[in-house]
Amino acid sequence: MPLLTSFGSAKGLGFGALAAGDSGDLVLVQPASISYTGTSAAIGTNGTIEFTGITSLSINNCFTTDYENYLVRTELKYLAVNASSNATVYMRNAGVDQTSASGYREWVYYSSGGRGAFRQNDAGTTVMPYRGNTPKQVYYGTVWTPKLTKPTFWKNRCASSFSSGALMEYNDISGTNGSGTSVDGFTIKGISTGITGRCSIYGYRG
Repeated sequence: MPLLTSFGSAKGLGFGALAAGDSGDLVLVQPASISYTGTSAAIGTNGTIEFTGITSLSINNCFTTDYENYLVRTELKYLAVNASSNATVYMRNAGVDQTSASGYREWVYYSSGGRGAFRQNDAGTTVMPYRGNTPKQVYYGTVWTPKLTKPTFWKNRCASSFSSGALMEYNDISGTNGSGTSVDGFTIKGISTGITGRCSIYGYRG
């Protein structure tokens, strides 16, 4: 859901969260609760989640019937060179992660230092790459119809420069959760080194 991926900076999109009312049909939503492992994480007054040194983060009841679709913006701050790895993202409902690999299908376009290629990942969840020596990574992901009792679709993008600028990586990820049940949140886990950043979730009806 992976969810990731920049709209620009005219209204603060380059770093902070979009302010409610500044984003067209996008409305910043506030999750009901979060849980995490690591140093700290908290929901701010505007609904944006700030986290420091976490190795997992679960976001509960951020998807409701108020909106049909959602945009998830995740920003990661600087990581040490040896911290490059991939996290995974699970859909979640009523406080329980949907971890069955058979419920997920994913298609990934990946490019690093040359021509890219598509590959299919049937192992389970969406991949959320995070790379060392990267000043900042911004992911934009779209989650379609999470509250309907049919497959939930997502699309996630991320571009990053890492290893002191020697490498450029681009990921474009699309997938489905075919469990046929509605979902109300998601979990990022499998992080080998604590990450720091923020996550904002926006609902829209288009």
